[in-house]
Amino acid sequence: KLFEGQRVLLVEDTRLYSVAIRSMLETSFGLIVVHCGTFAALRRELDAGGGGFDLAILDLCLADAPNGETLVLEHFGELARHFL
Repeated sequence: KLFEGQRVLLVEDTRLYSVAIRSMLETSFGLIVVHCGTFAALRRELDAGGGGFDLAILDLCLADAPNGETLVLEHFGELARHFL
């Protein structure tokens, strides 16, 4: 598999979508998916040094971040350098 072992950050609060996306990425592409279902979980993951992601898939509207806060690059620390 071309992308096997690469890490993906999946931020999605709708269970149906997150399960489907995660399953497809893991089985079809061999990716390692780290899922965060809330903005708080995302912050904990990034604060814990869980960086090193090759791709980030972000839900723009979460229950605890309804105004697109997931796109604010300052929350991503080192990871933000890859988006600039």
